[in-house]
Amino acid sequence: MCYSSQAGRTQERKESTKRYQAEEQFSKLESDEKRKAIKETCVTKQPMTENWAD
Repeated sequence: MCYSSQAGRTQERKESTKRYQAEEQFSKLESDEKRKAIKETCVTKQPMTENWAD
């Protein structure tokens, strides 16, 4: 009995680790997307500020 519960707990830990890694991957992807979006916004705003300088 004790052994099976231990094995079950190990399996559970593996699952939560997998889930955690997936979430990490997703948040990294998300931040990359945000960074890309911010970069694009900066690029599109750049010519306007240059025009304002003229």
